[in-house]
This record gives sequence, structure tokens and C-alpha cells, in this order.
Amino acid sequence: MRQILLLLLLAAPLYCHAQLRYDETGPVFCPPTLERAKSQDYDPSNKATVSVWCNQHSVATPKARPSKCYAIWCTKDATYLATIFGTDSTTEPLTTSREHYIEDCDTGEKYYIKHYIGYPTGESFLLRTLGEEHVMIVGVYPPLPPTCTTISTGGAGPKAIYGKSSKYTSPIDHVSITTLQNNQPLMKRVEVVVVY
Repeated sequence: MRQILLLLLLAAPLYCHAQLRYDETGPVFCPPTLERAKSQDYDPSNKATVSVWCNQHSVATPKARPSKCYAIWCTKDATYLATIFGTDSTTEPLTTSREHYIEDCDTGEKYYIKHYIGYPTGESFLLRTLGEEHVMIVGVYPPLPPTCTTISTGGAGPKAIYGKSSKYTSPIDHVSITTLQNNQPLMKRVEVVVVY
């Protein structure tokens, strides 16, 4: 009995001081292609003036749980948060915000987005898709400290505009980084095939 108690006492500091596992690299991501640049008279409420992007990084249909619609890569230089966005039309309107952040649930520290890979940050645009696709959008944030183990997100993340919404972009609420790192294989690119 004393040996078990001694083992528990020795293991307690290891459990209490969980550390973030850093990834060697960020995600493998196929950036989209710019089909049409935004107009000089850009107006986010006017679809005819926003940029149009095609050839997105499509992924398999996710499970409905919001924690399965996100994956994270934590390197010592940056944090990459991948979000799956479900489209339901051939031109899906989206907007991104500079106000989106990752929050360390233990300290309350907020890490604001730097930019989205391949997409404009802080503006509205259209995704040209084949219809019902699931597209990965990757935001780049400052690196998280090694003591960060659970996160939430806040501010405005990628979202549909012009009255549409997506069930896949709910905020992250107290999810472990390990869970999100384990989701990395879900973000593998898949080829989208149209059957007539």
C-alpha cells in the first residue's frame, strides 16, 4: 500500500504540470486559387465587388460534433487552427474577421489571428465550389505557451454572410489541445467528384 501511495505522490506533479506537445510543422494545406480579385469599389454587402476563390482544400464530411470540425497544429513559431466550413451552393459567401482569437482557458490570455492562409483576412469573399463541399480554412495565430492545454475561441471566426449559416463553425469551448491535435488526420485533402 505504501508503494502505491508513493507512486501516486511522485506522479501527481507530472499530471498537474501537463505540457503542450509541439508539432514539428504546420498543416499540409492546398491554398485556393484567386479567380477574381475584389473590385476597387469593394463593398462587402455587394457580391459583385468581392473576390472569388476556387480550388479549395476539400475534406471528408465531418461528424456533427463541433470538436471534430477543428484541428490544431502548435509549432514553436505559430499556431494553426483549421476550421471545416460546409458549403451548400456553388458560390458560397464567407467573411473573415481580424477579431478572432484563441483563448488559453487556464490563464485567459487571448491570441488574436494574424491571417488566414490563402484567403483574405478581415473581408468578405465568395468560394466557388461544386456544391455541397466541406472546405478547410486555416487561421494563423501566435504560438501558444507550453503550459496551454485547453482552449476556447472567441470573436468572429470564418462565417457565412448574406443570411446563410453553417453548423460547422460553432466556437470551440474548453476543448483540449490534445483532442484538436488528434483531429489532424480529418483535415486530409479529398478529391471532390461530380456525378451527373
